[in-house]
Amino acid sequence: MALVAMLALWPLFKSQLGPANELRVRFPQVGQALQGRVAYGVGEQAPEQRALTPADLTQVLGDGIPEGLQEVRIPLPREATWAEVTLFEFEERSVEQVTWVPLRGPVSSGPGVRPLPFELRDNEDGSRTLRVARLRPGLWNVDLADVFFGVATWAFFWLLLEARWGRGRVAAFARRQAGWAPYALPPLLAWGAWWLVFFPGIISYDPLVQWEQLQSGQLEDWHPAFHSGWLWLLGGPFGSLAPVGAVQAVLFAVVLGKVLEELGRRAVMGAVGG
Repeated sequence: MALVAMLALWPLFKSQLGPANELRVRFPQVGQALQGRVAYGVGEQAPEQRALTPADLTQVLGDGIPEGLQEVRIPLPREATWAEVTLFEFEERSVEQVTWVPLRGPVSSGPGVRPLPFELRDNEDGSRTLRVARLRPGLWNVDLADVFFGVATWAFFWLLLEARWGRGRVAAFARRQAGWAPYALPPLLAWGAWWLVFFPGIISYDPLVQWEQLQSGQLEDWHPAFHSGWLWLLGGPFGSLAPVGAVQAVLFAVVLGKVLEELGRRAVMGAVGG
């Protein structure tokens, strides 16, 4: 039953939580700012289209890109299945490679991240349109974040079921948590709702700087190494700081529940002793 519950929740986790994928288009370096638009679709649904922002068209150098080439990295919904990118004033320029990169940890199933086949056509206004008919890897490829989610969710429901119907040491351990869990549940629900409303969370300046350092691999000694490691351990597999806030809410709720349980136990003991 715990496995069934985990599998039932996994599609919601997969489709709703986490950062967008990046459509990475690699081409020879250009000495000017680019402009363009992107269209994409999900299965048979009507396509969506938007203008590309300066952030979308930031020209990335280095980061494993061969010398003389650059990339633009366009965020698109993870469930997108095809995409078209039109770049203005791009005539007579070539495209070397196109990839569809999930940011939620390394892909551990399916084809992985590989160069995708694409079509490049010229338009009458001097722009060029790049079309990728199939974005791969698809949404349902298992990544590291799915492993974390699966293990944690299965363990939670397993302990819950053991506490209700189980026997043996695991069931006894699960039942011992019944003292503090009722105290922890209300704040956890409140903080969880707050986390969802402001998803991926309200993040102060320092963690954002640390996250940028972790993303670039260029760490500085201004922030505690332990805290940077904590952010990497929790957020790295998901490509987002959202899990950090979620785990903090769970830990604080557990601590608060244990404290309230102990205070309640002492109050009862004091009343009995009095």
